[in-house]
Order: sequence, then C-alpha cells, then structure tokens
Amino acid sequence: MIIRRIYIENFGHFHDFTLELHPGLNRLREENEFGKTTILEFIRRVLWGYPDGHAPRSVNRYPARFAAGEYGGFLDVELADGSPAKLERYGLKGKLVVRRPDGSEEPGEEFLRRLSPVSGDCYRNVYAVTLDELTEMSSLDGDEIRGRLYGGAITGGKVSLPALGKHLDERAKALYKQRGAAHGIGEARQEIRDACARRDEAVAAASRRAGLEKELAEVEKESARLRAGAEADAALAAEAETLLKALPHFRKAAEADAALAALPAEPEVAGEAVRRAEKLAAQSAETERADLSGADATQIPVLAAEIALIDRELGGSGSEPLPAEADLATARELEKHFLAPAESAAFPWWIWLLAFAAFGALAAAVAVDGLLLPGLAAAVVLALAALRGMIAALRRRGETRLAAAEAEEKCAAFAQRLRLDCPPEKFPAVLEARLRRRELAEKLAGLQTAQAKREKFAAVRRELDELLHRFGCADVAEMRARAERTAKAAALKRTRAEAAAALDALLPEGKRPDFAHFDAEAVKTRRDEALRRRAEAERELFLLHQRAGAAANELAHLPGDGEIELLASEIETAKGALRRRVREYLVVRTARALLDAAVDRYERESQPEVFKHAEKLFAAFTGGRYPRLYKKLASGELTVRDDRTGTEKTFPALSRGTREELMIAMRLALIECTERGAEVLPVCFDDVGVNFDSARLARVEAAVAEFARGRQVIWLSRS
Repeated sequence: MIIRRIYIENFGHFHDFTLELHPGLNRLREENEFGKTTILEFIRRVLWGYPDGHAPRSVNRYPARFAAGEYGGFLDVELADGSPAKLERYGLKGKLVVRRPDGSEEPGEEFLRRLSPVSGDCYRNVYAVTLDELTEMSSLDGDEIRGRLYGGAITGGKVSLPALGKHLDERAKALYKQRGAAHGIGEARQEIRDACARRDEAVAAASRRAGLEKELAEVEKESARLRAGAEADAALAAEAETLLKALPHFRKAAEADAALAALPAEPEVAGEAVRRAEKLAAQSAETERADLSGADATQIPVLAAEIALIDRELGGSGSEPLPAEADLATARELEKHFLAPAESAAFPWWIWLLAFAAFGALAAAVAVDGLLLPGLAAAVVLALAALRGMIAALRRRGETRLAAAEAEEKCAAFAQRLRLDCPPEKFPAVLEARLRRRELAEKLAGLQTAQAKREKFAAVRRELDELLHRFGCADVAEMRARAERTAKAAALKRTRAEAAAALDALLPEGKRPDFAHFDAEAVKTRRDEALRRRAEAERELFLLHQRAGAAANELAHLPGDGEIELLASEIETAKGALRRRVREYLVVRTARALLDAAVDRYERESQPEVFKHAEKLFAAFTGGRYPRLYKKLASGELTVRDDRTGTEKTFPALSRGTREELMIAMRLALIECTERGAEVLPVCFDDVGVNFDSARLARVEAAVAEFARGRQVIWLSRS
C-alpha cells in the first residue's frame, strides 16, 4: 500500500494541510516544531485509531486554534493491485472508512484485517516509530511481535505462535472443562438426554392426537353452518341500512327542487358586483358629506403664482425652517440693535472742560502770589473730576463693545438655525415672508384637495350608475336583494346535486324503491332483527373458535406421527456429534503438546529468520563492523560480534547510535518477514538518524532506500 497524499483537516497544530508522497524513500527534512511527529501520529491514528479514545499529549500540546472543520483527515492510497482508495477517520472515536472511486464504502477494520496480518500495536512499535520509541526494547516484547520474531521459520511469519497456542488452549477449553457446564462435550451429552426425554413424551401423546383431530372436525362443521347464517343476515341488514341512508338524500333533493321553483325568474347578480356597488355608494356618500362650498378652483393658479414670487424673492426652495413667534421677536430686537446709531469713541465735552479748568487753576496758582494753595487745591479737585469722567466713559465704551460682540454671536447662531442668508436688519422681513408662504401653501393644498374630491365624486357616481344600469337595478338595495336570491338559488342547486350524487352512490336508478310510499319503520324492524341474529351467531362462533384454538394449540405441541422416528435420528446425530467433539478435543491437546515441543526445539537449535535478515541490514549499516547478530538462549539478550576488536557485545554495551542502527535493522527485517504474501504497509521513521554522523547516516539512508524498493518509506528528519 502506497500513500499518495496526506490531508489533515484538524490534527495537532495542522489545519487544512496536504502532503504529497510517492513510492520508495520519501525524505522530509524540516525544522523542529514543524510537526513531523504529528504527521507520523496522524498516519498511525487514521489506520488504527485511538485505543482509549484520547489523543496523546504529543498531539494535544498545541492549543485548539481551529474552530472550523472536523478533527481528523484522510489518506489517499494505492493498493498492491494498483487500485486507489481513500482511508478517512474523523473524531477521536470515529470509525475508519474506506471509500472507493466508484462511490462504494466498506468498514476500515475489516479492510485492514483482510489487507494485512499486522495489528495496530505491531504497526505502532515496528512500522511507525519515533526516536524515543526506537531503542525501547519493551516495544518488541509483545506477544504478537515475539511470535513473529521466533515464529518466522515455522509459520512463514503469517501466524503468531503465541496466538496459535492461545487459540489451541481456548479451543480445548471450549470443548471440555473438568468443572463447569459450558463446554462442547457436556452440551452434546445434554442434547442426547433431552432427545430421549422428548421421544418418551411423543409415544405417550400419540393417542391424544386422534381425539383432538376428531374434535376439530366437528367444530369446523358447526362453524361453517353458523358462518353461512351470519353472512345471510349481514346481507339483509346491509340492504336495509342502505335504504334508510338513501331516504334523507331523496327528501333533501325534493325540498331543493320545491325551493327553486318558488324563486322568481330574473337575471343573476354576482356577489362581487354587489360588493363593488356598495363600495362605490359609500365613497359617493362620503364625498357628498364633505363641505366643498368654499373651495374656489380659480384661486389655485393665483396662489401658486404668489408662492413662486415669494420663492424668487427669498431665493430658497421652500424647505427652510419656519419661524415661531419668539423667533420674530428675536429678529426685531436684532434689527433694532443693528439699526441704532453707533456711540462716538470721543470723550464728552464736559470732561475736556474740567481738564482745561484744572490747567487754568494750576497756572493761576503759579502766576498769582497768595493763590498757590487754593489754586493747587482747585486744580486737584478739577483734575480728579475729569479723571473720574474719563474712567466712566471708558467703562461704558467697553460695555458697549461687549454687547455688540454678544449681539453678533447671537445673530450668527440665529441665522444658522433658521438658515438666513441676509443682513440682520432684513431678518424680520424674511421670516414674515416665510410665514406668508406657509399660509399660502396650506390654502393651495386645501383647494387642490377639494378639487380632487370633486373629480373623484364625479368618477364614482358615473361608475355606480353604469353598474346599476348593466344589471337593470334602480338602486344598490335592489341589486343586493337580487344577489341574495342568486346566491340562494346556487346553494339550492348545489344541495340538489350533492343529494342526487349521494343517492346514485347508494342506490342506482333501477334499484330504487318508491320513496313516496316508503315504510321506514318496517325496514328498521327487519334490519334490527337481522343484526340480532347475526350477533348471536358471532357469539357462538367465538366460543367455537376458542374451543378449536385450544385444541389446535394442544395438537401443535404434540409430537407428530413421524416425530418418534425423527427423535431417534436426532439421538443418533447427537451421539455422532459427541464422538466428533471428543476426537477434536484429543487432536487439539495433541497439537498443543507438539507445538510446545517444536518451539522448545527451535529456540534451542536455530535462530529465527528475522535475525538473519536483521544481521545483513545491521552489517550494511555499520560498514561491516558487526557481521554477526544472534540472541543467546540462556539469557535472551541480543548479542553482536565486533570484527574490529573480535569481541561480543550485548545490546546495552553498544553506543547510542549503534543501538539505534540495530533497532532499525530489527524492525526492517521483521517487516520484511511479516509481509510475505500480504499487502506491504508504509513505513515511517521520525528523527531516527538525528544521533548519526554523516557517514553513518549515509550508509543507513542508502540501505533504507534499497529496502524501500517496491514499498514506501517516509523518512522524517531535521533540516
């Protein structure tokens, strides 16, 4: 079997991962943490699953980063006969499914058993191993692997000797146990005893059978008589019941004919036409109730022209916000503020007068003797008064400028809110124009609505008059009454047709009695009498059937005429089976003894064929340094001969790299001997050459490449 493609949907840290492979040696060199061990583990688990339904920690150490897809994947493989197949497994406890190109499926476990004698434990310990598992001797100590190691020369590697011995022991226990009844020989003896007991019962029951058969014949004769009478009474009751069921249908048809004759002959009016007329009448009445007296249609173009004139003056589209009364008041205040005259920036005249007076007093005090002090005092007083006036004037000027800035901000916000694009002094006029436009627009809309109602009223009235004229009715009430009579006539016709159909189904035309002179009570009396007689016959039949059933049941459990001869033959057959099982038990016990003797002699005199193949591979791996490999019978230790030193070395005495070479050789030899005449399975080694130097690695890879001819080896290593 060759793996052509590996697809991992979700496994370890791989998601939607594909790896293409080919026959022979496939070298995959990647850095650590790439997922080489995950690929090996995926191949193991697709083929053999998880023994306990849980993934190992080496796969689950990665966080669950993939929310999409299922856990698992598939292998695209090519079998030895060249046929392709897809082996897929999803979920920790999912089953292996084998899919063929033609769409057929088969269970994977049965496919693997038919394909190869290798089990899941053997594949994990021999075919697909990691570096840590390679040198573990315990991985080659299982019963199956030991049987293949030592059973290759006797059985060709196709049968495990421990499994064969176990099978012989189980078969011997199944045939005979000294204690316990669950064995084949005991079952055969019990079958003989049971058959003898049944033969004695058959002899005693022969006389009872004749009496039961006579009783059954009498019961059958009486039952036939009662069934004939019951069938005649049932036919009479059914005929009377049919007549009674047909009578109401006849009366219903007659009543419908009389009612139809009483209706006047007039044209039919459909209900849909009446509903349309009522709807039109309601619309007409609603329009008449509307007050349209004040609506003058000639004002519509005048109002439209005035609205258009206002829109041109305002330069807008009519969708600007409408002002409230408070907005008008605010606009007028802003207009007054911006129209008021601006205050002069110069100081008032009286401040200058006080300043000149202070200067004059100071000059007089300096120029005139005796006026120095009064002059200075007057100058100071006048100067202080002038200074106080200047400060007051400056304060009023700042307050005026602050008020102007606040007014400008208020004006900008007001213009932005109402979307005004004009000077503040025009705000009131623009807002009043908007209000005037809204008033004109509302009045125009009212006139247009009134005009539409007038036109609708005229159209509705015309359609209603045409509808009444078509059916020849004076008003809607007359049309409604005629429609009710039409519906009543249609219902009567349906009733008459249904009654006639039911009457035809019960009684054809030629089998009907004269229902006008029909005596229903006499027919009921005949029916009831026939039903009573039938019920009595059925009760008697029931008792006879119980009697016959009891007799037939007893007769069925009695041995037949040939039962005695059959039981005698069965006794002889059981005795023959007992003899065969005794002979088989003796053969199985003899085979077990011979097998034990052969295995003991083989382990003493010969080394298994697996060791011979492993010896050649190990010599090639080590460049001929270790040409001899065998297992000591006394200690059971693997031993090699070192040509360089001429000494023997056991497995623990070898270097780590040499031990790894030996374990690779043992596994390849075991694989080669196991797969004779069976499907070859892919081999996968993960980082097994990481401890080899370049020369040793080259020799091992060359030997593995030679081994990979005609099969597939996946060699995972670090780059």
